[in-house]
Amino acid sequence: MKKSILMAILLVAIGAGGAIGYLKYTRSSGQTEVTAATEFCVEHQIAEADCPWCDPAIVEERGECPEHGVPEALCAQCNPALVAGFKAERDWCAGHGVPESQCELCKAGHLPPGEEA
Repeated sequence: MKKSILMAILLVAIGAGGAIGYLKYTRSSGQTEVTAATEFCVEHQIAEADCPWCDPAIVEERGECPEHGVPEALCAQCNPALVAGFKAERDWCAGHGVPESQCELCKAGHLPPGEEA
């Protein structure tokens, strides 16, 4: 019984020491809390560094998606995180699950049921 109590006290002390060390390190190393506005594009719901709508240079930098024939930075099939951005831009074909601007089925006249040309 005494060993269990001593072990529990020892583990709590080690955990507290680790927490104190972590807090001292993060405060002394100059790390600061980054706000969502500087790191996240709220309008397009994606990391600011990856937002092709806010930084069009990203589209040119990443080139073309070899699998889908669209710009890699705008390939929602390879990067589902882009879907919210396409929807925010009102560029989404819900019937086919791809951006309207990239929907080859709609361009070929194969509209989803209930849609007219």
